[in-house]
Amino acid sequence: LKIIARTSGAPEAQAESLRRIAQKLNAEVPLKFTTAEILIADTLTAPRFRALLIGTFSLVALILAVVGVASVMACVVAERRAEIGIRMALGALPGDVVKHFTLRGLKLAGAGLALGAVLSLVSARFLQGLLYGIGASDPLVFAGVTGLLLLAAVGACVFPARRAAKVDPLVVLRSD
Repeated sequence: LKIIARTSGAPEAQAESLRRIAQKLNAEVPLKFTTAEILIADTLTAPRFRALLIGTFSLVALILAVVGVASVMACVVAERRAEIGIRMALGALPGDVVKHFTLRGLKLAGAGLALGAVLSLVSARFLQGLLYGIGASDPLVFAGVTGLLLLAAVGACVFPARRAAKVDPLVVLRSD
C-alpha cells in the first residue's frame, strides 16, 4: 500500500504527523517514508542501466565494425600492392587510387548496411519493450545510425586507400 501526500513544506517535517495518523488507522502496517524524487529515481534505475548497457555494447560494436572494415581494406591494399605500383607507374594519380579503393570498400559496406537495416527492422519488435517515448522502428533513429555507420565505413576505407596512394611504384615493382 502506497500513500502519496503533497506537502507545502519539507516532506521530512510532515512525516511524524503522517505516521501518527497512519498508526491511528492501523498500528500493524509498517511505514516507510520517501520523497517523490527518490521514488522516481528508484523506478528508473533498471531502465537507465539497460540503456547504458545497450549504449556500451553499441559503441563496442561500432568500434569493432570500423576496425574490421579497416583491417579488410588494409589486407586488400597489401595484396594488391603490385597492381597499385603498376597503375601508379602507368600514370594513375594518387586521387584515382584513393577513389578506387574507397569506392570498392564502400560497395561492401553498403551491402552490409542494407542487410543490417533489414535485420534490424525485423528484430525491432523484440526491443519495443525496452524503449520509452520512442518507437522501435523510428525513421530518424534508423537514418542517424545508418549515417553514423556510413561515416565510420568511409573513414575505415579512406585511410588504407590513402596509404596505398603513397606507394612508390619503383619500390613496389623492384620488390616483386
